[in-house]
Amino acid sequence: MIRYTGRSKETTVVKGMPAPLGFKIWVIAQHGFFIHWLWHIKDAKYGIVGVELPPPKSSTRGRGGRRDGRGRGAAKAAGKKPANEATTEDRPIALNSTKSVVVPLANLLPKATYHVFVDNLFSSSDLFRSLRRHGHGTTSTARPSKS
Repeated sequence: MIRYTGRSKETTVVKGMPAPLGFKIWVIAQHGFFIHWLWHIKDAKYGIVGVELPPPKSSTRGRGGRRDGRGRGAAKAAGKKPANEATTEDRPIALNSTKSVVVPLANLLPKATYHVFVDNLFSSSDLFRSLRRHGHGTTSTARPSKS
């Protein structure tokens, strides 16, 4: 967070931070030096500057099936594999808006294999899997269980 107390629609409030009001910037750094950064924009319509979000999937529930006469059994009868039986490697990995920042930041670096260290805010097996697909290793901090 970059502290900012003026008037702006782009300021973010994060309670518990040393600078709770300001601009949020996502950074990739090495040895304490910023290499690349992306500005955070509060409006969910735009997300993070420079990160293309996938279009939302349209829901097909309640439509009563396909209108072209081919039902669920048509793919099996034709010997084709249904789309929902694809392997995990074929499917895009869904990440929330916070975790989806890490992969584009890592991809801004020169082409090489990197080991990315992230805070526990970003830790998830989906993020680790996505970074592995892009050829990067990952290490994360962890919080001890409160129970």
